[in-house]
Amino acid sequence: GYDNVSGYQLPQAQIQTQSVHSKDITGNEAHVLDVRNDNEWNNGHLSQAVHVPHGKLLETDLPFNRNDVIYVDCQSGIRSSIAIGILEHKGYHNIINVNEGYKDIYLS
Repeated sequence: GYDNVSGYQLPQAQIQTQSVHSKDITGNEAHVLDVRNDNEWNNGHLSQAVHVPHGKLLETDLPFNRNDVIYVDCQSGIRSSIAIGILEHKGYHNIINVNEGYKDIYLS
């Protein structure tokens, strides 16, 4: 389960994490972080997404600036919530959680 994830911290109260519904993703978002596993990624992903499985976030230098608006998605919204705590710990401030995850993103 997701009860004891190394490096996870709850989102900080002073940082207001936003969220969007998967259906509101247009495919034009400049910075998308996909934290799904390799098999999920290989089965489809947003073309502009950067892939870092959530278990490797602590040890990976991300190609984003700390003030970039970053959309975080996973398969269903659970791992992206965990990833947001890690990103906040690393100093990122403009993070948007994609609530239902990649499985519910409908691109026109």
